[in-house]
Amino acid sequence: MVRSVACRVGALLLGACSSCSPAGGTAPSGAFGDAGPVSHAPRDAAGGDAPREDAPATSLGGLEQAYVDLGFGMFVHFNMSTFARADATGVVGEWEQGGEDPKLFAPTALDAAQWADAAVAAHMRYAVLTTKHHGGFSLWDTAQSTHDVASSPFRGGHGDVVKEFVDAFRSRGLKVGLYFSIWDRTNGEDLGFIEGQLTELLTRYGEISCLWFDGWGWNVGYDAVPFDEIYRHVKSLQPNVLVVENNHKRDLTHTDIVVYERMVDGIPPANNAIPSEVAMTVRADGAWFYHPAGGDELRSVDFIVHQSLDPVRAAHGTVLLDVTPDQRGLIPENQVALLQGVGAGLAAGR
Repeated sequence: MVRSVACRVGALLLGACSSCSPAGGTAPSGAFGDAGPVSHAPRDAAGGDAPREDAPATSLGGLEQAYVDLGFGMFVHFNMSTFARADATGVVGEWEQGGEDPKLFAPTALDAAQWADAAVAAHMRYAVLTTKHHGGFSLWDTAQSTHDVASSPFRGGHGDVVKEFVDAFRSRGLKVGLYFSIWDRTNGEDLGFIEGQLTELLTRYGEISCLWFDGWGWNVGYDAVPFDEIYRHVKSLQPNVLVVENNHKRDLTHTDIVVYERMVDGIPPANNAIPSEVAMTVRADGAWFYHPAGGDELRSVDFIVHQSLDPVRAAHGTVLLDVTPDQRGLIPENQVALLQGVGAGLAAGR
C-alpha cells in the first residue's frame, strides 16, 4: 500500500505518520501553524530563498494538524487559461489544449500585493498559486521547457509570477503553497521532467507549505507517474512540505490531506477525522479561472461562512477559496469586495 511507503519516508524524515499516531496534536513550532512571517533564509544561486538545510523536520501528523488549523486560504487560479480559455462555460473549457503561444500570457498590471491584501482582508492564513496547469505553461523561468513565462512579454521576458506571489504573501504573514499539474498537455509526463520542475520550485522559493497536485490520480495515473517516487523526491528537498493530491479519493493512500472539490465532492461529513481541505471557487458558475462571462455572479458571504467555513472547520478541515485574477493580473473588484465582506463577517462572529 502506497501510504505505507509514505509512512516509511515519514519515519525516516519526519518522525511519525498521522495514520500511526493520534490526530489533533499541537501545531508544531517553526512549521506553519503560526501566523507570523517565515524567517529569512539564505539565497540560492538562482536568487530564490533556499530552504535551510538544518531546518528541523516535523512529524507528518503535526504538519497535517497545523495545515488544518490554518482554517482558511486563498486559491489563485491564474495561468494561460486566463488568456486562452476554449469556451465560456464548463470546467473542460478551462483546460488549456497545450502548445498555446506563450506570447498570449500578457497581464498588463499584475499586482500580487493586491491578491495578498484581499486575502488578509478575508482573514485567510495561506494561499496556493497555479504554477502550472494542465496546459503545461509555467509561471516561472523553468530550465525544463520554453513553454513558460520567460517566453512571454510579461516583464519583458524576465518576470517570475511565482516569486512575486511568495514574496507578497509572506510579507503579510501568510503561508504559501504551489499548485502543480502532473498532467501536462505540452511537455508530457516524463518523470525526470516532473522531478526537475519540482526541484526548481522547492529550491528557489523558500519554505513551501504544500505542493497541491492535480491531473494525477484521476487522469495520468500512478502507474505512469509513481506516487512513491515523487513523494520521496519532494520530501528529500523539503521534509516539511505536505503533498496534497486532488485525486477525489476519501483516504490518505496517495495524499497527506484529503481534498474535496466543493461542487463535485461536497464537504467532509460531520464525524470526519481525516485531515481534509475543501476547494471551492468564489464564482457562482463554478469557474476556476477568469472569464468575463458569468463573472458578476458570486457566492454569498453566507454560503462561504455558514455553509462552507463553519461546517468544514468543525469537521477537521480547512477551506481553500478560489479567486480568478483577470487579464490585468488583478482580482476583479467585486471579488475583492466579497472577500472584505467575508472578513467583516468573520470578525463580527456572524
